[in-house]
Amino acid sequence: MHKLSLSEPGPAFRSADYMDNREESCDLVAQLGPSHRSRILAHLVELSEDDRRLRFGHQISEASMARYVRGIRFFRDAVFGVVDPHGQVLGFAHLALGDDDAEFALSVSAAARRRGLGLELLRRAGEHARNRGHRVMTMVYMPENTALAALAHKAGMHIVCEPSECRAHIGLEPGTPASLLGEAWRETLAAIDLGLRLGRTSASVTSA
Repeated sequence: MHKLSLSEPGPAFRSADYMDNREESCDLVAQLGPSHRSRILAHLVELSEDDRRLRFGHQISEASMARYVRGIRFFRDAVFGVVDPHGQVLGFAHLALGDDDAEFALSVSAAARRRGLGLELLRRAGEHARNRGHRVMTMVYMPENTALAALAHKAGMHIVCEPSECRAHIGLEPGTPASLLGEAWRETLAAIDLGLRLGRTSASVTSA
């Protein structure tokens, strides 16, 4: 099975140089937590009805999406977002972790597509799953979801399609002390950057 390449984020994404003003216009990939539920929901609500159907596999109301967001198990699963300099979530990935399986689900705002956000989130989720002992990551999507089909092909995933759904699988290298340390270090910097972005957003909203 093909193994996911977990290379460094591309130049369009904020990394360890979070204090460099030259990178101010970049998007940030960061792990999200319970305090970000409202931002996650705002992202999902922004999706069109068809995009919601493709994301969840069926038609879904705003109330049902709110219940879904409230029910995310942050203590076990992992949630990642692409956040712009204004604190808006442009891309949202939910990595559901079971005892033996790791399932990846993704949505990207319409205005932020074709920028590589999906692949960056897939790599970040793969890094997280790898470092927690998972050897395979799976992505399930509807056959008509051409965006996820293209992502699966680009990532080199093994794809099996049936009339109702497609399942894409990618192998993950075993975690190492270096990969664990690298993930912790990058996420620490991302958390600082995220706090700065959200702090600026709150200040701009409350300032006279």
